[in-house]
Amino acid sequence: MSEVQRSLKIPELEQAFMNDDHHEAARLLEAVGRAREEGDDNAVREAFAAFVEFNREHFAREDELMERVGFPQKDYNRQAHAAHLAHWEALPAGTR
Repeated sequence: MSEVQRSLKIPELEQAFMNDDHHEAARLLEAVGRAREEGDDNAVREAFAAFVEFNREHFAREDELMERVGFPQKDYNRQAHAAHLAHWEALPAGTR
């Protein structure tokens, strides 16, 4: 487990695919950080775009699963997913 994954305190869930997705999201976020440290703006944009796209797909899978199983907090989680995506997509291109 990486330092970012430890610092994010990613919870382990009963659904293996969600654990895998959360660890992949952390890996992609680390790639953004590395690109920023290297000062490579193009690499930052590409890494951030990959992070957002991955999370868009992850949120869709998670939203579908919550709907299918009737998860009690599905509406709250769906709104949180939408808020994260909206925030990330609203960032100026030069900062992502």
